[in-house]
Amino acid sequence: MEVQLAHLSTLSSKDQASGYLSLLSEILSSSDVSTLPKNVHLLVDHVTQDHVNIVVGRPVLAELVKTLEEKKVSDRELRKTIVDDCLNIIQPRITRFEEQVGTTRHNGLPHI
Repeated sequence: MEVQLAHLSTLSSKDQASGYLSLLSEILSSSDVSTLPKNVHLLVDHVTQDHVNIVVGRPVLAELVKTLEEKKVSDRELRKTIVDDCLNIIQPRITRFEEQVGTTRHNGLPHI
């Protein structure tokens, strides 16, 4: 995972956006759900860093929120764990990602 993230960070913004979204899709469709929280954590932490353009990071977070709202991660407790962890990562950077945090908080954890 770290190697993929390092590689994506070397690409142009346009290629990064599609690469991160593709990686998110790959992570969420993995049959090994035991690695899901860790991999989502790594991806979210990476795309919210200052070295990743906000134009690249926001669509990744928006897609993750959409996926969780649509319950594509079927286990409720796993979804809740992922949301809690993502909010903890994003909280210190809230001014950069307030739209995604607001959407998640507005919809509330009990519905996830």
